[in-house]
Amino acid sequence: AEKVKEYGGKVLTNTFVSHISSDGVQFKGEMHMHDIIVDARGVQNPFPKPDDIHHCVQIEMPTPYLEKGSIKLFFGNTVAPKGYAWIFTIEDGFSKVGLGIPLSVKTNPEKLLRKFIKEHDLDVSLYDRIKKSLQSKIIPTALYNGLYENGIYFVGDRALLCDPATGGGIANAMLSGYACGKTIVMGKDAKYYSKLLKPVLGQNRFR
Repeated sequence: AEKVKEYGGKVLTNTFVSHISSDGVQFKGEMHMHDIIVDARGVQNPFPKPDDIHHCVQIEMPTPYLEKGSIKLFFGNTVAPKGYAWIFTIEDGFSKVGLGIPLSVKTNPEKLLRKFIKEHDLDVSLYDRIKKSLQSKIIPTALYNGLYENGIYFVGDRALLCDPATGGGIANAMLSGYACGKTIVMGKDAKYYSKLLKPVLGQNRFR
């Protein structure tokens, strides 16, 4: 945003964009032409296969037997088919507990999480009382399918840059935003953008 201002551009907030294409951007009922468009809308059509989109749920709750710094991962079809469950401690005796499974698994992940909590000596009655604080998210973990198309740069989840191993999207989104901004400011083309993101793309392909 600071760079946009520095180069004489305007920053609009609370503005709903109804259409993005190589023809321009539509908002407030009008089409607006731009030299450069960066699309950061998150995953869009065509969507990845159901195996490549994970539905994740997580809750913060007491874990009396764990010290701060502990990380536990759990795999297997009885826990989270085609996915995994986790316990990440926030402080002594308190953790983030969650699991994720792909959409191809026709099971409610919240039911699996409740079962997981019950089987790991955690207070399932407490879980039922604080369930309203449960967090849920859809995460695309497919291999990226392009960073640039018809004059539009893609960043973050729009380019499917989530880490396939961890489901983390924020770090790679920030790296793609930095690389895209540097490409634009330096007047380079999309090939340069891909070159800057080569470490991220290579890591995701490997994972």
